[in-house]
Amino acid sequence: MSDDSATQRTPHDPFVVPPERREAIFKWMVDKVDRYGLEVPAVFVLELMKPLSFILSQLCLFGAPVLYPFFGMERTEHFAQFLSERENVEELIQRIERRAAGE
Repeated sequence: MSDDSATQRTPHDPFVVPPERREAIFKWMVDKVDRYGLEVPAVFVLELMKPLSFILSQLCLFGAPVLYPFFGMERTEHFAQFLSERENVEELIQRIERRAAGE
């Protein structure tokens, strides 16, 4: 076994959000924002938090024992990992804007 294969993440790695779960998170968040008509405030807050997304993801993990009973362990960890990647926050902003534009 080479050193490279030892450091690669597998699809079952708990710190990797599976693509189908990532899509579910996007859909859930965009649907909630659209349902309540909060497109402008959501984009504003997401733009503000983009530089802090990693810190917010770590706060989710820190508060995980409190969040687990409400959201479950897997969902909480996936959401924290989702937030830790700045590209996901940018993609979420774009999807909210596209939905608001009627696309």
